Amino acid sequence: MKKLLLLSSFLLFASILHGQTWFAPDYRWSFNISGGFAGIDEDFEVQFDKDTTIHGLPCRKWAYQIPFPWAPHTAYNFTYSDGPRTFIYSPELDSLVKMYDFSLPVGAQVQVPRNTGVFTYQIEANDQVAAGNLTLLRQYVRYINPNGQSSNWYFYILEKVGMVGDPFNSGFPGCAFVFLTDYECGSVVDGFDIKFLCFSSTEGGFFPNPSDCSLVHSQTPLRAMVELFPNPAIDQFEILLPDPSDTAARVSLSDARGLHVKNWVNPSRSCKLDGLPAGVYFVEIELENGLKCIKKLQKW
Repeated sequence: MKKLLLLSSFLLFASILHGQTWFAPDYRWSFNISGGFAGIDEDFEVQFDKDTTIHGLPCRKWAYQIPFPWAPHTAYNFTYSDGPRTFIYSPELDSLVKMYDFSLPVGAQVQVPRNTGVFTYQIEANDQVAAGNLTLLRQYVRYINPNGQSSNWYFYILEKVGMVGDPFNSGFPGCAFVFLTDYECGSVVDGFDIKFLCFSSTEGGFFPNPSDCSLVHSQTPLRAMVELFPNPAIDQFEILLPDPSDTAARVSLSDARGLHVKNWVNPSRSCKLDGLPAGVYFVEIELENGLKCIKKLQKW
């Protein structure tokens, strides 16, 4: 097994690292998550949150909302890039570990620590590909099972975009995510599939599924998450949008069992909760620009 690139070795080369050549602040990804016992089928975005420092190294913090209706929450990742290599922060190891490396030859393996073990893949081919109006380095890789045996699951990794499944062919599998530590796409009972939809940046974009993708080319990345106020609420709540120019096109309310109870189209500033009992609700907000998010609301 190849050794993980941990902080001790990382700091030896800190003086020659060139910084964030991947994961620029304007980068945006859109994915679809589907499956599970509740039959979820939702799009969500991964977006730059802010710069931060981990062990003296400038890292990028990324935020994305996991759109589970019964337990929506915001997840975070911390990344660092150095030319062809990208690293992700492992809280368990308190270190930056290698996630992608385009300098590796065919046959090399990369091991990325996960909460449930190690995600291992082997590079089968290296080439360059036109992805939308971008020309990117590409790796064709094979997933290695936890027992060290090769699997039949292959996928592509794109420079600056990450793990994308196989979007160059129709009907590509729904196994993809930019951060390998979050989702291992091996299907399990009541498991979820993550499908790459599109990528956008000021350098260009890759939209293999334009009809399904909510991203738009923009030089302005998405800002802070949508918030509800007050929360808990008594008889109404307001939607606090990240930009005054943003507009909510549709707002729907579901109870803790996932049953739809109320809907607002082009809502005004306040959404009233008349006639609803106290309890936990989930508010799905769709903006005019196509962004969707789900927020938990407590009603007293």
